[in-house]
Order: sequence, then C-alpha cells, then structure tokens
Amino acid sequence: MDLFGKTPRPTFTDDMMRELAIITSKYLQESNPDEDEIERISKILKRHKDDDGFELGKKFECEGYHVDAHIISELDCVSWDATDLVSKAIKAWVISDNIVPCISVGATVKLHRTIDKKTEGVISGIIQEDASYLVHLEGQKETSNYVIAYELIENANPHLVNTVS
Repeated sequence: MDLFGKTPRPTFTDDMMRELAIITSKYLQESNPDEDEIERISKILKRHKDDDGFELGKKFECEGYHVDAHIISELDCVSWDATDLVSKAIKAWVISDNIVPCISVGATVKLHRTIDKKTEGVISGIIQEDASYLVHLEGQKETSNYVIAYELIENANPHLVNTVS
C-alpha cells in the first residue's frame, strides 16, 4: 500500500455542500426544497457555513427567509453538520483505501506543518477511524495533544514502526 493511500484525504466538496443545503432547508422549515431553493441556500452557506446560528440567521433573513429564535438555535448546528459530513467521508476513505497509521505510540515524529513553531513531537495515541495521531509537543501540558492527520507526519526514527494492524 502507498504510504498516503490511493486517494487524498477527503475535504468539503460540492456534493457535501448540496447535502448541507438540504439539511439546512429543514432548519429553515422549507419542506421539499426544489433545486433552485437548494442552490439559493448553498450560495449563502458557501460563505457562511462556519458562522454561528445568529449570524447565519441574519444572512438568511436578508435573503427573505423567516428566521426566529427557534430557527437560529437550529442554525447553530450547521457548522457541526458540515464537519460531520467531512468526518463521515474520512471514515469511509480510511476503510476503502485501507489506511493504517503505522508509527508506534512513543515515536518521535517530524510534522509537515509547524504547530506552535515546533516541528517535532511524540506520538501519544492513534485514532484509527480517521487515520490521525495524537501528538504531544515538548513544552506543552502533559495532557495536551494535537490531532494530526497521518499524512502530515514523518517518523523521525523509522525503526519504531507499529506492526499491529
């Protein structure tokens, strides 16, 4: 198996945006939205899917939707829903591409991104379901770890490889 799988890690796609628009239409109490309605909601979400319910509600209200306190409360879920769609795609990708993070707990690793201007850390855990590692950086609290995608990490000591699948 290629170190980084057959396909890249999933990210938020246009198909996910459409699905998020359908979910959001229910929050807006729009039953059976047609394609034009889904597109209208998608246009707002493309720029504002990470906003809180109040801010998102104001955007929808400006576009002619009726928004009340209940709907604002429902719209608070939109950013979580977007994250959940990506998370489900990542879990399916891990299974379909047979992704297995193979660096052992305790191994010193090099990060392909800098976090807190540090480029090395120690693996403190493995999250198999989304092919990520828990990485502890020197100088951080003992209980503080970063969740880092496995493809952004390089084993600083290649002889420490997890052989358990």
